Amino acid sequence: MLDELLKIANELNKGNLTKAVQMILDVSKDEDDEKILRISSELERTLRELSNDLAYDEYDEKELIEIERAMNELRKRKLRILSILALRKLSKDNLIIENIIQKDFITQKPQTYM
Repeated sequence: MLDELLKIANELNKGNLTKAVQMILDVSKDEDDEKILRISSELERTLRELSNDLAYDEYDEKELIEIERAMNELRKRKLRILSILALRKLSKDNLIIENIIQKDFITQKPQTYM
């Protein structure tokens, strides 16, 4: 179980959000905890909304296309936060998993000392 959770955390850190969510859904389908089941159902619903892109390009409404892009970005952020929450619940607040998950994609600056 720990090995699978580590793989999921690595996929999240790489930015492969849809693959990580699919892995979480596979792991969480055997769980009995109601909170985990609620989180996984919300993950599945949001992933479905993200993958069902409507063809707004044919309407040629620039404002509508921009709104849809913004909504997709928000859905991706929601998926990431729900994935982190699901990992915490599945690992039962394991500190190893918690420390592996990067909070944001931040470029690290080298520390230079004089």
